[in-house]
Amino acid sequence: MFPDHPYADWLPGSCEPWTVDILCSLIRATSPLYMLETGTFEAKTTKRMHWASGEGSTLISLESYKEYWEYASTECLDLKGVTVLHVEAVSYLMNYEGPKFNFVFLDDDHGADHVALELGLLYNFATGEGLMAPHGLICVHDVNGAFGLGPIVTARHGFLLNLPMLHKSGGLGLIQIPA
Repeated sequence: MFPDHPYADWLPGSCEPWTVDILCSLIRATSPLYMLETGTFEAKTTKRMHWASGEGSTLISLESYKEYWEYASTECLDLKGVTVLHVEAVSYLMNYEGPKFNFVFLDDDHGADHVALELGLLYNFATGEGLMAPHGLICVHDVNGAFGLGPIVTARHGFLLNLPMLHKSGGLGLIQIPA
C-alpha cells in the first residue's frame, strides 16, 4: 500500500507500532508474570510483548484463524514462555483455570458484544470476580473509530488514548483492575 513508509510491514491489519510501543512501556513498568493476548495475527505484537516482559513471564496468545495461527506459531516457536493457541478467545476464557492474568491485550474479534463478553469474563466490577489479578491491566485495541468499543471500555471505569490511526479504527483503551 505504502512501500516507502517506515512502518510498511505493519500496515495490513497489525496493531499500530506506536500503540505497541505503549503496550511494551506498560509491560516494562508493571513486570507482569502472566499475560494474555487475543488476536495473534502475524505475531508482531506478540514478539514485542515477549521482549518487553522478559523470559520470566508467561504469554498466552490466542488466534482463531488457522492460517494466522500456523504462521504465528512458527514465528514464536523459540520464544521461551510464549504459547500461541488456535482457539476462540471467549471459549478459552470460559474454560480457563490457570493463574490470574496481570496484563491482557484484546485485539481479536472487534464486535462490541464479543469485546463486552471478554471483558466481563476477565473482570466483573460488580462482583470483583474474574480472571484478572489485583492491579492487573486490560488494554483494548481499536477503541476509536468504526467499531465503537470506546463506550464499552469507559463503562468499565477505563479510559481511552486517542492515537493516530492507520486504518478505519485505532486507539487504545486501558482498564486498571482494583486491588
